[in-house]
Amino acid sequence: ASSFWTSSHSRLLFTAAEIHASNRHDANSATLNPVVSQPTLRRLRAFYASYLFELGRLCKVRARVVFTSIVYLRRFYLHRSFSTDDPRTIAPACLYLASKVEECPVQAKLVAYFAKKISQQTPSEVANWGRAWNGALGDATTNAGERSTAAAGDIDGVVTAAAATAAAASSHANGTAADDDAQASKPPAPPTAAAAAASQDAACQVLLQPPGVNELLRAEMVVLKQLDAYLIVHHPLRALPSYLQALGIPPEGEGALRVYGVLSDSYRCDVCLMEPPHVLALGAAFLACASACSTSSSTAMRGSPSDAAASEVLREAMPRFEQLEGISVDDFAPFARHMLDYYEGDAAALRTSVCRDALANALGALVPPPTTAL
Repeated sequence: ASSFWTSSHSRLLFTAAEIHASNRHDANSATLNPVVSQPTLRRLRAFYASYLFELGRLCKVRARVVFTSIVYLRRFYLHRSFSTDDPRTIAPACLYLASKVEECPVQAKLVAYFAKKISQQTPSEVANWGRAWNGALGDATTNAGERSTAAAGDIDGVVTAAAATAAAASSHANGTAADDDAQASKPPAPPTAAAAAASQDAACQVLLQPPGVNELLRAEMVVLKQLDAYLIVHHPLRALPSYLQALGIPPEGEGALRVYGVLSDSYRCDVCLMEPPHVLALGAAFLACASACSTSSSTAMRGSPSDAAASEVLREAMPRFEQLEGISVDDFAPFARHMLDYYEGDAAALRTSVCRDALANALGALVPPPTTAL
């Protein structure tokens, strides 16, 4: 287990087709009305990855514990269905199990307590999930400014598009939170259908029904059985500082924070189940450098001095990727494309009402409309 290549993790990497074929019961079952689409399923998985970031922050565990819990959750739903296993119980159980595996145990009653605390958060607070972990990514991409265009099949085009869509996702998430706050500050609207819908959306803050301690412990056994006790998960966190040093990026600087931001985002999408740890680490560094290279010098100078310095460090590191022994830039192309898809379609915060309705459909909780008598 000390080496990734001899561990069970190396045998538990999946292709995009295998991941797409998962949750087929949720996506294709005729009993669901309406059908939960594949994009919604992807966003549900991203939603609960962000949920685990928030739960881990409240439980004060290391990022490694959160990353492991996200991998557990994604592996679990490769073979299980949202319609039979409620993620509002499974996700906290994954964090509880990961805390013990990573030797950073948290009491079950604390996990249940913080899960209940999360269930009382407002929609604007939900929109901010995970920013304490990857806020540097938003700072790095918000002022991306002018960018050149390139062919979609070219790696430079993928990199440029990834930087642009990361900025768009960041600004969209910021706008979502601002819209929620602005809506809360407005005076009461007349009792129209639109106002009723907005009120219903705001009432969705009690979205995640938290499990009790006994439910949490039972769910842990369900997760453990489904994972077949293959619990060793390797992450690039320990090796990333050496990669940064080889690229000339100070491990404690602002540029490194941007790299860690991209890395944390990779656990919000399916790429964390598809690529080995070293590709996640170097791919995150590559995208962070590409984002800095796609930002014009004049735009970078308009930011804070630390942002400008970080962008300069990352731009200088970009040519060093070609000098890494045994590493080709083409190795990062699949990672870049998957991150591009995430930033373009799934990175925007999933509104609580959408998540609630999707889960209700998957769990069969929606009551069918009454039959009208003829």
